[in-house]
Order: sequence, then structure tokens, then C-alpha cells
Amino acid sequence: MNKKTVSLLGVLSVILFLLSACSTTSTGDVDLEATANAIAAATLTAEAANDAAIDAAVQATMTAVAPQSTPVVVYELTEEELADLIDQAVTEAIAASEEAAAQTVTATADTTVTEQEAADITYVVVTAGEALDYANELVAYYYSLYDGAIVDEAVASLNEIEAELEAINTNLQDIEDILNQGLDAVNVTIDELNQTAADLSERADTAQDQAQTWMADFSSAQQAREETLLAMAPNVEANDRSEMVDLVNGFAGDLQKGLADGVLTYQEKVAIAQSGTNARAALEKFGGGQLGEWNLNIESLLGNVARGDLTTLRTGFANFSASLPALESRR
Repeated sequence: MNKKTVSLLGVLSVILFLLSACSTTSTGDVDLEATANAIAAATLTAEAANDAAIDAAVQATMTAVAPQSTPVVVYELTEEELADLIDQAVTEAIAASEEAAAQTVTATADTTVTEQEAADITYVVVTAGEALDYANELVAYYYSLYDGAIVDEAVASLNEIEAELEAINTNLQDIEDILNQGLDAVNVTIDELNQTAADLSERADTAQDQAQTWMADFSSAQQAREETLLAMAPNVEANDRSEMVDLVNGFAGDLQKGLADGVLTYQEKVAIAQSGTNARAALEKFGGGQLGEWNLNIESLLGNVARGDLTTLRTGFANFSASLPALESRR
């Protein structure tokens, strides 16, 4: 017996009780129309409450089983860690898309899709879509670090992967759109559904091939960028020790500003590297071996800047900042 039947039986019990009361009272003492209206109102109220309870239960069930998106937490990662996170997210998105394609092909094999099969396909399609969203958010964050300032192996590789992910997303959306038309329409367009699933599987295979080279492309590009930043020539020369100290303080200020928002874009890296190079040249010119400690500290900080290692960079910068007052005495 379901909950709705139980609720209606409760209403019937009220009705029988009222009718019983009516049988022991004269017609003149009872407002039959009011009684009938009260019974109808009680019935509708009970049914509405029951329906609301059922809807709430269904919604709770759907919430419990629905795929949950994973928030993107990327601040304070090294660029290598971000690249690895992208690699994992893309791999998982591709695997989820392949699963969606496989389930769709299996369901359409007998030329008929059942209600349960449609529900299963919808679930894996939504899951794959959320995995794609996560991967795309990570890719977009990586792009934001360079903001079109540089196109190297890593960026070119991501462009190719992103294009395939967009195509996969289109296939997933097409499958979901077909399923949303209802079973009758689905079974009429079964060939279209099957072809879309085949296209999805092919796209996933292509994306997988491209994703396999991502980490190697990233490593190569990162090494080249690091070498470029650390090989910059000074463009400002200190004329005395006071200007030397000013250049070192300027480097500290540029680095502090770059760290303020927890993100180091490529343009910020270039500016910090240039400032650090100028400071190092001034320290070598006027300090020699006596100021070698500050020179080595700047070199270490610039290495962290080039690699995008913000966690290590923050620690090193805190120590470097603490040493600056001692440098003031060298003016």
C-alpha cells in the first residue's frame, strides 16, 4: 500500500465520521452544503500535502544520487602541479565521455531504448558533462596565467585538447537533447542517437591521443620559459650604493605586488625577473662578495618565480624581506 492510499483512507475515515454524526442529527440542525465543502477541502488538502511530500522525497533522492561538481582549487599550486591536475581532469573527462558513449551504444543495440536505459544514459551524460566543465575550468585558469602573452608548446597543446573537449561536449549535449524529447521520440530517432554516440566515442579517442603528450609539452615549455626569464639582461644601472639599495627594494616591491592576489601571470613574471636582474647587477657592481647573500637570495627567488612555485616563493620572500633593513646600512 503506498503513502497516497494511506492518506486517502484517512480522509475517508473523516468522511465516515461526519456522515455518522449527520445520521444522528436532524436535517434542520446540519448545514449539509457546509459539511460537503469541508469534506472536499479536507480531501484536497490531504492530497496536496501528500503530493508535496512525495515530490520532496523524489527531489531528495535525485539530489543524493546526482553527480556533484568538484570545485576548482588552484591557488598556491606550482605550475607543475596545475599541469598535473589538468592532465588528471582531462583523463577523467575523457573516460566519463567514453562511458557515456558505450552505454548509449549498448542501449540502442536492440533498436529500442527503455525508460531505465534512458535514465542510465542521462546520468552518465550529465556526469561526463560535469567532468568536462571541471577540466575546462582548469584549462581556462592556465590560459589566464599567460593571457595571450606567449604561445609555446604547452599552450598549443592545450588549444588542441580544448577543441576536442568542446566537440565532445557538443556530442553529449546532442544525446541529452534527444533523450529530453521523451521515449517515443527517442525510439523514432534511434539511428541518430546511435550515430551521435559513435561520434562521441571517436572524439574521445582523439582527445585521449592528444592528452598523452600534454605533460611532455608542458615540461619542455616550462624549461624554456625558465631559461628565458633567468637569462634576462639588466636594463637599469645603479650609479652608487644608494641606487643599488633602491633597486633591491624595488625588486622586493614588485614581488610583493605580484604575490598579493595569489596569482603570477606571465607578464608579472617578466616584470619581476627584470627587476631582480637589475638588482643583482647592482649588487655585483657595488657589493661584490660582501653582498653575495642578497644576490643569491634574489637568484633563488627568481627561480621560484619562473617555475610559478608560489608556496616556496612566499617563504623565501618572507626571509628576504626580513633581511632588507640590514641592507639599508650599506647605502
